[in-house]
Order: sequence, then structure tokens, then C-alpha cells
Amino acid sequence: MMAAQIGQFALALAWVVTAYSVVASILGIRFKHDKLIASGRNAAIGAFACITTAIVCLGYLFAVSDFSIKYIAAHSNRDLPVYFKISSIWGGQEGSL
Repeated sequence: MMAAQIGQFALALAWVVTAYSVVASILGIRFKHDKLIASGRNAAIGAFACITTAIVCLGYLFAVSDFSIKYIAAHSNRDLPVYFKISSIWGGQEGSL
């Protein structure tokens, strides 16, 4: 369950960091402030790291068959090989990717 909490926190943090990145970048461009633009760029890299952390947590939860997570319960089962469980991250997405 700890991985689920880490993943959820990483997604919430990614939202905040992404919002900061957008605002800092726009303001930096508007006022021609290079440090603010660089800060926005670094925040975008941080958002990438947060989202990657969330995806890795989800993959781990699929691999260990943690069915307390609704998404995993809906798109996996214990009989699947590990590589199919992990690929269920993308397989469970709605619509065309």
C-alpha cells in the first residue's frame, strides 16, 4: 500500500510543479527574466520525474497484484505473467493512444 501512496503523492506533486512550470515560464517570457524561464524549465523536468515515479509505482503494484487499487483489479489478474501485468498500465487505457 505504501507504493500506492507514493504514486498518489507523486501525481499530486506533479500537478503543482506543472502549474508552477507553466506560470513561471509564461511570466519569464513576458518579462524577459532568464532565471524565471530556467526555473520553469527545471520545474518541467521535476514534473517529468514525478510522473515517472507514479508510473513506476503503478507498475510495481501491477507486478505484485495489489488488487486494492481499482484500476489494477479491473485490468489484471494473478494468472498473468509479470510482463503482461506491467503492460496492463497501457492496456487499461481507454481509447486510442
